[in-house]
Amino acid sequence: GAYLPDKTLCVGLARLGQPDQCIKAGTLEELKDADFGSPLHCMVICGEVHDMELEALRPYLVENSKFVIDVEGSLFDREES
Repeated sequence: GAYLPDKTLCVGLARLGQPDQCIKAGTLEELKDADFGSPLHCMVICGEVHDMELEALRPYLVENSKFVIDVEGSLFDREES
C-alpha cells in the first residue's frame, strides 16, 4: 500500500467549528483508538506537508506520538532521531 499505518502522518477531526471540536494528529496506528467523541468525523491522510502546516499541527499531536515537530516546523520520527 501507499500508506504505512505506523509511519503516515494523519489528522483526525470531529465537529469542527463547534465548542466541543476535536483535532488530533499522529500515525494511523496512533489515531485508530483515539476518542474523537460524537460525529461528524473526518480523517486527513497527509502527503508532503509544508513547515507552516506542521507548526499548526504541533499542539494536536497525540500524547507520546512517534512524531516530533521542532520549532522550525520540521517533522521528525522520534524513533529515528
